[in-house]
Amino acid sequence: MRKSLLTAQITVVFLVTFLFALVASAHFFVQRDSSAAEATTPVDINVTLEQVMSINLDTGEAGGASLTIPITPKDGGQLEQKDLHINIATNNQTGYKLTMHSKTEDTNLVRSTPTNATIPSTTAPVSTPAALTPNHWGYSLWADSQVTPPTTFVRIPPLSTPDTLKTTDAPATTSDTHLTFAVNLNLLQPEGTYTNIIVFTATPNYIPTGQDLGAMQKLTRENCPTERARAYDARNGQYYFVQKIPGSGAGGVDLCWMESNLMYSGGGTWDSSAGYPDDRKTITQRLTGQGDGLTPEFMDPQGNPEFSAEGPGTPTTPAFYGYLYNWCAAMGGQATACQTDSGTQPSVTISICPAGWRLPRGGMVASTNDRAALNSAVNEGSTNSDAGLISNWLGVYSGYYVSSLAGRGTEGRYWTSTTETIIGTAASFFEHGANYVTASTGSSAKWTGLAVRCVL
Repeated sequence: MRKSLLTAQITVVFLVTFLFALVASAHFFVQRDSSAAEATTPVDINVTLEQVMSINLDTGEAGGASLTIPITPKDGGQLEQKDLHINIATNNQTGYKLTMHSKTEDTNLVRSTPTNATIPSTTAPVSTPAALTPNHWGYSLWADSQVTPPTTFVRIPPLSTPDTLKTTDAPATTSDTHLTFAVNLNLLQPEGTYTNIIVFTATPNYIPTGQDLGAMQKLTRENCPTERARAYDARNGQYYFVQKIPGSGAGGVDLCWMESNLMYSGGGTWDSSAGYPDDRKTITQRLTGQGDGLTPEFMDPQGNPEFSAEGPGTPTTPAFYGYLYNWCAAMGGQATACQTDSGTQPSVTISICPAGWRLPRGGMVASTNDRAALNSAVNEGSTNSDAGLISNWLGVYSGYYVSSLAGRGTEGRYWTSTTETIIGTAASFFEHGANYVTASTGSSAKWTGLAVRCVL
């Protein structure tokens, strides 16, 4: 199921006028004299709705999408503020996340006529709100228990770094987020209309898809469903999509595949009474540069959290790309896998995967190549398009890591358990992009960081 976004924008306009000046604006309004006239132009709320969710901006003004603040500047500065209530309703059982940012990187309030002039945002970060100095603006997010108007404010976030205003974990018939926008002006600020557009985005949290199968370590190939479902790795609680795909294994075996990239950084929990062997692994994180492939390492260039409460990865969740691993880590730290100059084939039953699972097999021998069988089963065996891998196997362009991240967004590379016997420094991998699929002949240096998907 696709994750949908719901966006609304409000034009923030300050109208600053001197005596008898008349200006019209759409968002924040500042005037120097109470006799000056005010005119506002409503701004439409832009909404994209793909599931049951609604967002309403309550400004207390006609039109709803304008926030107008009258202000009469004084010599030492005059502070004026106005409240905005954002009301969100959703039936999504895991709630939503609400973010806010300026429509562009420019967080200034800008006067376009008669000549350019600006009111800059305060620079106070969210962690340290501060009183507004003259000729600055900002906002304040009310705490749930707050009853008195704010006296300190924070900077307006630019497009590239939105602020998260609220994260919920349950359905809501009405969920109020209370903001106050404020401006402090003195007599040095030129008259005119100052405008900025603020965008609010409500993103539904992960929407569960299919049956919850419980711990992956308790699954068998026989009870893995042919419809996509969810299961979690008992070591760290991370959920993944799983599905049995007919004919997707070497020799026509119906393998159960992970359809999300692995996101496990070692350690975790294990219960000795669980009925399966201890599958915890020791892995270290490589932060920069190229490794030597002699110790188990994972790379996290995206900065994923260890656990994604949003569930299996979708393009808008942190778990989408998973982690990248060298072959030593992918093969469970086996000594023969952590010798990059050895063509000796390690055990294919030992890996980083949850107990009972393993890495798929690769290589040029069709009768033992799970990746080639998968490509035939879900992508009609095409080597010129990965459309079937994307739609039927949820393939991900997670890229790869040598001394830095490359290929993210354009190609996916995944380890197999098959070493290159002739080239001992390499191991077989599976690669796909929009216009190609390499299922049988691809290999990568063992110190390279690639994604992992396990099979059962």
